[in-house]
Amino acid sequence: MANNCYFSMKVNGSKENREAWIRKMTDYEEPDYFHRIFTVDVYDDDEESTYIKGDCAWSIETCCRESGYSGGVDLLAKNTKDLVLDVEIWSEEPGLAFQEHYIYKKGKCEADECVEFHEYYWDTSEYPTFEEYNKEEWDGECPAAEEDFDDGQARVGGFEGYCNWNI
Repeated sequence: MANNCYFSMKVNGSKENREAWIRKMTDYEEPDYFHRIFTVDVYDDDEESTYIKGDCAWSIETCCRESGYSGGVDLLAKNTKDLVLDVEIWSEEPGLAFQEHYIYKKGKCEADECVEFHEYYWDTSEYPTFEEYNKEEWDGECPAAEEDFDDGQARVGGFEGYCNWNI
């Protein structure tokens, strides 16, 4: 069973080609389809851009690029070129501790980045103070500081400006 990688994506181009892109994400019968994409939710769509959130197996690298399930084909490059699209993708997989960022413009990869990223959870009903949480769960060595937690969750590392669109 794969760890799920959560992504946000912006796709720019003609409406017809953006719809073809979504079919490649959702239909394994499509030529050059993207592999092991589990959910594809369009959350905004206008004349120029479609915004998508979803999840896939392991990483965008694994599902959409040459090192993964595609048999050596960079499906992001091929499909953005064939469909004359610009695509930006932000993803995160906290179980394996990384975030990814890709930008493809009509077949050309302009950004290919991956950085370390962690999420930590502090259940204040179980550990009312940070000192208790840190001692019991981390032996006094919690990688996140108390001020990093917001509603019991701390996000450490990752991209500054995560999901700030560049295209």
